[in-house]
Amino acid sequence: MRIIVLTVCIGLAGSVCAQFNLDLYKAYDRYREVTIKDRRFKHEDIMKLIDKLGGQFIVNQVGESAEKRALKLVSFGDGPVNVLMWSQMHGNEPTATMALMDIFNFLEADDEFNPFRREIGSQLTLHFLPMLNPDGAARFQRRNVQGIDINRDALMLQTPEGQTLKRVRDSLNADWGFNLHDQGRATSVNTRPATISVLAPAYNYEREVNEKRGDAMQLISFMNSQIQTFIPDQVGRYWDDFEPRAFGDNIQKWGTRTILIESGGYQGDRDKQQIRRINFIMLLTAFKSMISGAYEDFPVDQYEDIPNNGGIRLHDLIVRNLNFEGIQRDIAFRMNETDSDDYRDYYLAGSISDIGDLSTSYAYRTFDASGLEVVKGKVYHEVLNKIEDFKTLNTNALLKDGYTDFIVEEGYDPFKNGYGVNIHKKAPADQRIDMGQNPSLVLRRNNSAEYLLINGAIISLNENEGWKQLFGPWTSDWAEAGNANWRRSDGVLTGSDSSGFVMTVDQFEDFHLKLEFLSDSEVNSGVFVRCGDRDSISQATCYEINIWDEHPNQDYRTGAVVGIAKPLKKVSTTGKWSTYEIRATGNRIEAWVNGEKTADLTHDALSMGFIALQVVSPGEIRFRNVRIKEL
Repeated sequence: MRIIVLTVCIGLAGSVCAQFNLDLYKAYDRYREVTIKDRRFKHEDIMKLIDKLGGQFIVNQVGESAEKRALKLVSFGDGPVNVLMWSQMHGNEPTATMALMDIFNFLEADDEFNPFRREIGSQLTLHFLPMLNPDGAARFQRRNVQGIDINRDALMLQTPEGQTLKRVRDSLNADWGFNLHDQGRATSVNTRPATISVLAPAYNYEREVNEKRGDAMQLISFMNSQIQTFIPDQVGRYWDDFEPRAFGDNIQKWGTRTILIESGGYQGDRDKQQIRRINFIMLLTAFKSMISGAYEDFPVDQYEDIPNNGGIRLHDLIVRNLNFEGIQRDIAFRMNETDSDDYRDYYLAGSISDIGDLSTSYAYRTFDASGLEVVKGKVYHEVLNKIEDFKTLNTNALLKDGYTDFIVEEGYDPFKNGYGVNIHKKAPADQRIDMGQNPSLVLRRNNSAEYLLINGAIISLNENEGWKQLFGPWTSDWAEAGNANWRRSDGVLTGSDSSGFVMTVDQFEDFHLKLEFLSDSEVNSGVFVRCGDRDSISQATCYEINIWDEHPNQDYRTGAVVGIAKPLKKVSTTGKWSTYEIRATGNRIEAWVNGEKTADLTHDALSMGFIALQVVSPGEIRFRNVRIKEL
């Protein structure tokens, strides 16, 4: 089998390359393309990025889509091994396209990875064909505008997109090919999400393994070993039945070592930003291994050890032991996306996906309703004229009284406002516990509401006694200041695009605050407490407990009380969900990051005020599970 010999990873495929991957993972935020924030980007967004690439890239238009959108091939390096990558041949499968934009930024950068970039440039020639199906992407649909699945057009070549891919592959006689796709969130491996699935496609019905398919199997085995650190037990292997019409199978047959990568689901990552990062790591790992020959240390048989994608289809939620109307049963929900008119946005609606004994079924979240009384949620008795009227309601109190649905005649935009309750323009139809339905239920203990089942999600009303949710999906008692874009989806509040705050209406004196946050390396954020001036939120009018690991003044990094106290301990938080706890009692302020105490001081300047969360872009910050207990 082919070996390109350099010095890194040979015989050390475990420890040396694992450290390389960890370094890449930590550095990822430097290269993440910040203009691409979710899955709904379009051809024009990608073309802007490609057209501004520097001189180390060669960009050629190699074809057009059926609607005359340009198909561009981006090439980097002049090494002897040609590597071809094509993404988004299905228009609604964009994860790898995002990762390719990040890889372009990586290849253009100038930092400690320069030796690796030089290795790529001298040993490989990388060819990228991003967004092969731009017409499908414009509509966020699988097929092209002619209604043809491009991935089933390798023989007849009736689509201009398929013709382009075939012509490019043949002109390059590519040594390696990466067929980059997405799969549904419901796909599983064993009982967990299949976050990444891989395949070395068969080239005949007998599924024989020749030298080149064997190389692909070995490289897949190596890649799997390198990403288990980040997604343990969430890598699956696709079935390898030969499909004579499919591009992957035929490109393998035509002599290119072909690897299929499918990006699936990951907890709390509906827009696949973490999976995008994993794609980035996987591809760069593959390049490194091609150069060094490290994949040769992995026997072909190890490929077979990767577990198959399971027959289990995951649900988003399973509620077990639900006793309602005299029947005990399990009910499962899946969340469905409704597209905006321009296909750039969506909102989620739950629907019952299974009912009955679901003891052999699995979900992203499971809730046991044993011992709870279940009643239907109530529709609020007053019809509200506009969304501003809804915002004046004491929603927390109404939810505890069992009100789950509200009628608002004007101003509610489900694409922009996710309140976590059901808002309708007219009286809703009665929703039953039946397949495809989306009932609102109240789960009570001793006649007191403890949980709500609204729009396919469980909401805790009394997570711990005395705790109150802030900035939650159903709370309306907060406001915005500044120009930032704040949006809520899947229980997460995200801030980006400019500078601004979300702030509570209520003021708090002594309290214990808990929250989770996920920040990238560029964003400047923080939690501001005991704030006294809504027109001027700053360290002068609040205690600012900071979020920014890479702050140029490390006295102000994450965990610091800005301008007052540097952190007692440095805790790394970038790129992963982390926890903050802040406790204010009298003149004492304490803070913990991921359980490590970073602040403990006495200060007499501020005794009471509202709470605000900050974003200063570039970059973005995400918050979830923001809770407070007054002391």
